Amino acid sequence: MRALIVEDELLAQKNLKTIIKNNVSDIEIVDCVDSVKSAVEWFSNGDNSTDVVFMDVELSDGTCFDIFDLVEVDAKIIMTTAFDSYAIKAFKVNSVDYILKPIDPEELVRAIDKCRRALSSDLGAVVELPKSGSVVAERGEQSYKKRFTVKFGSRIIIIPVEEIAYFYSMTKTTNVMLKSGKNYIVDESLDAIDGRLNPDEFFRVSRSLITSISAIDRIYKQSTNRIKLMLKPEPEFEVFISRFRISSFLQWTNQ
Repeated sequence: MRALIVEDELLAQKNLKTIIKNNVSDIEIVDCVDSVKSAVEWFSNGDNSTDVVFMDVELSDGTCFDIFDLVEVDAKIIMTTAFDSYAIKAFKVNSVDYILKPIDPEELVRAIDKCRRALSSDLGAVVELPKSGSVVAERGEQSYKKRFTVKFGSRIIIIPVEEIAYFYSMTKTTNVMLKSGKNYIVDESLDAIDGRLNPDEFFRVSRSLITSISAIDRIYKQSTNRIKLMLKPEPEFEVFISRFRISSFLQWTNQ
């Protein structure tokens, strides 16, 4: 997958390159531009092409939204910014994701996986998703886990995904909480489980918890960068949305 970076701060460019290099194996960064003008020139050149654009919002000579007013951008957009006030506008220009700085590597990987799925849907082709476990993209459709198996004493229990409220990690174990209130230990990490779940139904709210949409009882916005969730069944710990995931979470709940 080919990528363009639109970012006017050199340090931010280097940081983004490093995160991509350390966490994603199949992205080629084809170029970096640092202004509205240089981005428009890049997209106007018929010899240039990219699959995804990592785009800072506030540039030295305007905002990235000026680019869309001046030239057609035929690529998936991941917006990166230190400000959360542009989120709604970002999705109006079909941004795939919106990430707050400083960039969380996990958040970036999730955004890139969204781009892969979107590209697969556009092309109707088979696309390998190296960060998404057993997810299979074929003819624009994804196959996700339908059931999990857990060991309980000498028994092996089959759990349909529809019965799962949330997954959480605690004291070096991964647990699955069912809607019935039953709780089991799962022999997989949250990282492995995350990419195997339907993203329309499940969301990773933090490093230690993945919840289903049906398990969310109430949402409390305590401040601009702090959201608390009340889940059912109620966990023994408080659940807060990571500040880096707030924009994506709000988009997920509103889709």
